[in-house]
Amino acid sequence: MFVSGGAGFIGSHLVDRLIAEGHEVVVVDDLSTGVQAHVNPKATFHKMNVWSDYKKLYKLLQREKPDVAVHLAAHKDVRASVDEPIHDAHMNIIGTLNVLEGMRRAGGGRVVFSSSIAVYSQDADLPITETSEVEPSSPYGISKFAGEMYMWHYSESTTMACISLRLTNVYGPRQSMEGAGVITIFINQLLKGEVPTIFGNGEKTRDFIYVDDVVDAMMRSMRVAWCGELVIGTNVETSMNKLLQELQGILGTHVTPQYEESREGELYYVYADSAKAREVMGWAPKTLLSEGLHKTVEWFREHPL
Repeated sequence: MFVSGGAGFIGSHLVDRLIAEGHEVVVVDDLSTGVQAHVNPKATFHKMNVWSDYKKLYKLLQREKPDVAVHLAAHKDVRASVDEPIHDAHMNIIGTLNVLEGMRRAGGGRVVFSSSIAVYSQDADLPITETSEVEPSSPYGISKFAGEMYMWHYSESTTMACISLRLTNVYGPRQSMEGAGVITIFINQLLKGEVPTIFGNGEKTRDFIYVDDVVDAMMRSMRVAWCGELVIGTNVETSMNKLLQELQGILGTHVTPQYEESREGELYYVYADSAKAREVMGWAPKTLLSEGLHKTVEWFREHPL
C-alpha cells in the first residue's frame, strides 16, 4: 500500500488502520503540514514532495509496485488557494498527475483520490449528490475537479482502477492549524481563551464528518471493483452558530463570537447524501457529531497546538 500525505491528518489515521489490518505501507509526505511523529513506526516513510520530486516518486513506485495508492497529499486551504492559485495548482493538479503517472509506470493498480465537495456549484441543490452541478468557486475546487478528470482519464486509458471520494468537512484528532477546518480552529481558540471568529452571520452550514468514518470509506474504496466519484458525507447540516454552541457546551465556556464578512470561494449551505457510497461499497457514517466533537476536544486538551 502507498499513501501520499501519510503524515497528515487523514493520512496518518489511514496508515494506522492499514497497519492494524496487516498491510505493508509506504508513506510519502513533505512534512509541510504533516507530522512525522504521527506516522506509524511500522510504515516505511519517505520525505518527498509529490509535485516537485516526481523522479524520486516514480522510482519509489516502480520499486515498491503497490497494489493500491491512496493520494492525500494536497494544498488544502480554500482561502489560500484564492491568493496563491499557482501554488495550489502545482500541489494539487501536478501532484495528482505525478501519482497517477507513477502508478502507471509501476504497472498500474488501484488509486483512491481524496477529492472535495468544493467541486460543486454554490447554487447546487441540497443535499449534494454525485449528480449535483459541478462548478467550483475556488482554485482549490478547480484543482480537485482537475484531479478527478485525470483519474477518469487514467481509468479509461489504462488498466488502472481509479475512485475519487468527494469529502465533506472532515474533523478529528491530529488536524493541524495549517488549512484547518473550523472545528479545529474553534476548539483551539476556546481552549486558549480566545474569541472565535465567525465569517458571515453564523448561519452558513457544513456537513461535518469524523475522520474515522472517512478512513472507513477509504478502506472500502480499495476493495470494490468500481470506478468513478462518490460523495462522502453525513447528510446532516450544522450551522456555525450551532457548532460553536455545541463546543462551548462540551468545554464549559461562554464566549460571544466575533462576526466578520463572509470570505470568497466558499459554499454557503452544505450537506451531502451518500446513498451512492452505501450502494457501491456498503459505507455509511457511524459517528454522531456530538460523539466526534467530544473525542476531538479530548485529544486537543492532551495535545494543545
